[in-house]
Amino acid sequence: MLIINKEFIEKIYQGEYLNLVINTIKYVARSINTNDLKDCVSEVYLIAMQKKNLDKHPNIHGWLCETAKNVSKDLKKKKAAQKKRNAAPFEESADPVKSEEVIEKQEQEKEFLNLLEEKLKPQEFALYELKHIKHLSNEKIAVLIGIKKHSVDVKLTRLNKKLKNILEKL
Repeated sequence: MLIINKEFIEKIYQGEYLNLVINTIKYVARSINTNDLKDCVSEVYLIAMQKKNLDKHPNIHGWLCETAKNVSKDLKKKKAAQKKRNAAPFEESADPVKSEEVIEKQEQEKEFLNLLEEKLKPQEFALYELKHIKHLSNEKIAVLIGIKKHSVDVKLTRLNKKLKNILEKL
C-alpha cells in the first residue's frame, strides 16, 4: 500500500535528486551503469513514498542518503551473485599448462618480494606495497600515512632510484 504525500515527495525529489545520484555512484563506485543508477534512485523514492511520516523525520537528507546506500549495496550484491552464477566452473575453464605458469609466476613474485624486503628499510617496503601491490594513488598514500602528497612523491622517487639500483645488481 502506497502512502503518498505528493507535495512532500516532489519537494524532496527536486531538492535531493542530485545528492542521491552522487551518493549512489559513490556507494557502488564504477560498477554501475546508467540504467542501474536510475533504478537505484527510483527505488529510493519508491521507499520514501511508502514510508509513514517521512515528512516529520528530523534528518530527511540523512535518511535518503542511508537508503540510497542500502539500495546500492543490495544492487551490488545482486550483480555479484548474478556474475558468479554466470561464471564457468573452475574445472571447465582451467588450463593445466596455464595453471603451472601462474604458480611459477607467483613463486617468482614471492622471491622478488622477499628480496626487496631484505634490501629495503621497513618504511620503504611498506611504501612499495602501498604503491605497487595495493595500487594506491599518491594522494591516498599521503592520507593513509599522514604526510603531504609532495612528501610521498619525493619518497617514491627515492624508492624508485633504490629499486633501480637493486635490479641492476641482480
